[in-house]
Amino acid sequence: MEKSDWFYYSVKYVYDNGLMTGLNETTFGPYENLARAQFAVILHRMNGSPDMEYTNKFPDVADNQWYTDAILWANEAGVVGGYTDTGKFGPGDNINREQMAVMMYQYANYLGYDTSARVNFDYFVDV
Repeated sequence: MEKSDWFYYSVKYVYDNGLMTGLNETTFGPYENLARAQFAVILHRMNGSPDMEYTNKFPDVADNQWYTDAILWANEAGVVGGYTDTGKFGPGDNINREQMAVMMYQYANYLGYDTSARVNFDYFVDV
């Protein structure tokens, strides 16, 4: 990653503030896909990484995984849910734009932000 990369200062910010750690100590992975569990972890870290008591909320979220507390916190906060057809969370599934938008909307509501503004998204082919 070079300082000339368009995302350099954003990556530096999330790394310096402990919101994202990267793939390892030397690789951030800005072109990699983001998993649903990873996004839940980011939101969890933005809220101080509270410890959670394990509950078997999702059949595919086991106790003591790197993402368990984050997913349970985000679910309890009303930020994330599981897939309606299976009840699973899909921690390793790549997050898509729609899922991220829904989670961010629900996160904004959790924080008490005004989410009443509306916009036309018809220009997106995947709307």
